[in-house]
Amino acid sequence: MVTFIDLENTGRGGAKGKKFARDVLIFVFSAIAETRGAGPEVSAAAKAYQGKDLSGVWEQAVARANGLNRYRWLLAPVSETLKNKREFHAIRPFLKFMTS
Repeated sequence: MVTFIDLENTGRGGAKGKKFARDVLIFVFSAIAETRGAGPEVSAAAKAYQGKDLSGVWEQAVARANGLNRYRWLLAPVSETLKNKREFHAIRPFLKFMTS
């Protein structure tokens, strides 16, 4: 079992389903942004998560990433403005990692 501590999503009903998938997406995106690409450490973390995922959260996260992937064409107009932002450069590798 994998547990994320998500303090902003406390309260009624807890963090279930879509919230868990969102947490996985945020984790993977952050790892890719910090390591400047989907390197072996990101792959190892994803593989470890998948090995402990008993609820199908990884599949839900992939489905959400596929939904986001449809909008990647919107990146082109803002590419020049955000070229110095580490998080911006992580978007394409993140989408590729989650959807391939």
